Amino acid sequence: MAIVDPEHVHKAYPPRPPQIPSCGRVVHYVLPLRADLRPSSVGEHRPALVLQAWGETPDAACCLSVFLRGQNDKEDFKGEVLYVGSVPHDSEAKKPGTWHWPEYVPAVAIVPGGTSNG
Repeated sequence: MAIVDPEHVHKAYPPRPPQIPSCGRVVHYVLPLRADLRPSSVGEHRPALVLQAWGETPDAACCLSVFLRGQNDKEDFKGEVLYVGSVPHDSEAKKPGTWHWPEYVPAVAIVPGGTSNG
């Protein structure tokens, strides 16, 4: 089987309308500098569950439960979930203390009958 360029496959589909955050959706949270977090974790992305969205727009601020990596993120290890309220959206996915949608990871498309060295 031959591997097809994922960019080619992705372009075959029409663009999707923007996503709107809502209760229960998974987003990414960019860790900020906080007294209860390790400084080495600043800027790291962690999965978060939307508890409440403040509006029905793609860039609405959200209340989140952030899933930390235990002692990698928190020195005192008193819980692996961090509650943060009214978190702003950052479409660039870089600014600490913001949320964004998980980065797109394309699937590898396989053409039947082709070959693969993978």
